[in-house]
Amino acid sequence: MESFWEFLAVGVGAGGLGAVIGAVTTYLLKNRKLSQKFELDHDQQDFDQARLIIQRQEKRITHLEELHEECLAENARLRDGQAELRAEQGMLGERVRNLTDSVNRLERIRLAANVVTDGDGLIVDWDTGAAQIFHWSREEAIGRPVTMLTPARYLARHLEAFHEIVTKKRPIRKDTLEILAMTREGREVPVTITLSEVWDEHGKVRIGAHIQSR
Repeated sequence: MESFWEFLAVGVGAGGLGAVIGAVTTYLLKNRKLSQKFELDHDQQDFDQARLIIQRQEKRITHLEELHEECLAENARLRDGQAELRAEQGMLGERVRNLTDSVNRLERIRLAANVVTDGDGLIVDWDTGAAQIFHWSREEAIGRPVTMLTPARYLARHLEAFHEIVTKKRPIRKDTLEILAMTREGREVPVTITLSEVWDEHGKVRIGAHIQSR
């Protein structure tokens, strides 16, 4: 860019004040145009930069809107899943209640059993009812001492009564007894028992017990 003094020299060289004024005016106009062009270029750069920032922000906004839509869709799926889980939980709860009612009804059913022991207190007969009440199969129970059905705290009394019947021939009580018996798992269960004498073909005493669960 030409300097002010170069413009002035040109005016003086051309001769006269009018030439000087013209040179100065031309210089000022030229500088003004250059200044305006610089400002326009600077403004254009600012505008381009602002436009890039706006474009990036628009992309971010679009991305956030897409994420928002995905979140809404996922939230809807979760609500549907929760509704299904609540419905399934309700059905399971109903099944549990039905099963509980069935178990309670089964527990209220009174089971009957017949057990026979020999003079040594060993089991010689054991039916299906006894297996259901005490959880020993017939094969497991035959030959075992009947005292396996007696809780430990009643064992001495049981052995004494059994000895009185077998050895001293004391008559068996015909009335019904309500006692506690013990299952295979060691759980005590209330039962009603009625005793009777059974004799084998050799004239040996057998003690029969008709047992009913309570």
